[in-house]
Amino acid sequence: MTEVISPGASRTDAPGVERRTDRAAALRARFRQTRQYQVAAAVPAAGGLYLLAHARRLSVDIGLAPIVLGALSLLAVAVLFSWINWRCPACRRRLPLRWNPDPCAGCGFVLLRRH
Repeated sequence: MTEVISPGASRTDAPGVERRTDRAAALRARFRQTRQYQVAAAVPAAGGLYLLAHARRLSVDIGLAPIVLGALSLLAVAVLFSWINWRCPACRRRLPLRWNPDPCAGCGFVLLRRH
């Protein structure tokens, strides 16, 4: 657990304890990683949509049911992963379904620093 050093204390007074700005930077880095995972979750979703769109053509050899079940499974995995992954790194509450949900509605943490 990260503790916050009081404003009068120096880093040498409390080794191993991070300052609040370090924690905020780490949480923002975690949010950037979460966004990258969301992009990766698009791969099984796209595969599932492709299978559904071309199910008739692909079902010649093995039948339609396995193709549809595989497609729905890929879509379910993508949706479940997104449901678990898309959370605020500070308070772990679900984020709204926007690419830049800034700030968090639960705790007010600014997810993206504006320059």
